[in-house]
Amino acid sequence: MLGAGHDVTGLVRRPEHVSRLQAMGATGVQMDLTRATPAELTRVLHGADAMVFAAGSSYDSTAKESIAINLDAAVASIDAAVEARLTHVAMISAHRVDEDFGDDQTMTYLRAKRAADAHLRSQTRLRWTIVRPDALSDEEPTGHVQVGELVPEGLLPRADLATVVTAALTRPGANAQFEVIGGSTPIEEAVLEATRGL
Repeated sequence: MLGAGHDVTGLVRRPEHVSRLQAMGATGVQMDLTRATPAELTRVLHGADAMVFAAGSSYDSTAKESIAINLDAAVASIDAAVEARLTHVAMISAHRVDEDFGDDQTMTYLRAKRAADAHLRSQTRLRWTIVRPDALSDEEPTGHVQVGELVPEGLLPRADLATVVTAALTRPGANAQFEVIGGSTPIEEAVLEATRGL
C-alpha cells in the first residue's frame, strides 16, 4: 500500500514492530487488539478510509487465544470501523474456513474465523472484501494468483497477498469473498474479476 502512495497506519502488539513500520514509511501504533476498548479502536481508526484486519492466531493456538483474536478482536475492529465511518474493510481470513476438519484446536480456529467473516458480511454501511489465502510463504512475489470461491491448496507469497488486498481496496467493485493461492492470472485482472459482483 505504501508503494501505491497510500498513507498507512499499522497496529502492532510488540513495541519493536513500531520502529519497523516507521522504517518502511508507515505509522506504527502499539495496541493489543484483544484488550483494546471500543473507544480506543474507534479513535485510532478515525480519519481513515479503509481498514485491513490481518491479525490472527495459528491453528495450534489455545481455544481462548484463537477466539480472542480471530473472533472477538475482529468483531470489535469491524464495529469500530463502522463507528469511525470507514468506507471499506478487508478481512484476511483463511482457506477452507467454511469446512470443519482437523483437531479441536483447528476446529476452534476455523469456527472463529468463519464467525468473524459472517459478521463482516452482515455490514451494510461499508464495503467489504474477505480474502481467504492458503499457506503463506516468504518467497519473491510473482504478481500472479488464482482466485475463486473455492481453490485448491497452494502457497502464496506474502507480498502477493498484500498486492491482492491493495487492489481490492483501491478498485471500485462489489462486496466480495474469495480464496486465493499462487497462480497464473495477473493480480489486477484476478481481483477485478473477483469483485465484479457477477
